[in-house]
Amino acid sequence: MTTTEWATAYHETVQDLRRELIEAHLDYQKHMAPHRAAVFAAMDAVRGTDRKAEVPAAEMNAYTGLMMAAAYSYTLAAVLERAEKLDPEVARKLAAWADSILENGGEEEICADVWPGEEDR
Repeated sequence: MTTTEWATAYHETVQDLRRELIEAHLDYQKHMAPHRAAVFAAMDAVRGTDRKAEVPAAEMNAYTGLMMAAAYSYTLAAVLERAEKLDPEVARKLAAWADSILENGGEEEICADVWPGEEDR
C-alpha cells in the first residue's frame, strides 16, 4: 500500500490510528497514577474536617491534564470504531481529519461556531 492509499497521512489504516490512541490512553493512565494518589491523599487528609484540601497545583494540574488526555484518546478511538461499523469510508475521512488535527493542530475556524465569545470568557 502506498502512502497515497493510507487512511490518514500518518496511519495506514483507521485501526492503526485507533491502536495508537489506545496505547496513548493506557500510557496517560499509567502516568496519571502517582498524581491521582497525591490528589486523593490530600483530600483524604481533611475528610471529616472543616478544612479545605490543599492539593499542590502541580499535582492537580498534572492529574487533570492526564485524565482529560486519557479520556479524549479513548473516546476518539471508540467513536472511530463505531464509525467504521457504520461506514468505513466515513471512518476513514474522520480518522484523516482527526489525525491531521492531532499532528498539525487545529484551526480556530474549525470550532468557531461553538467557541465562546469574549463576553463568555
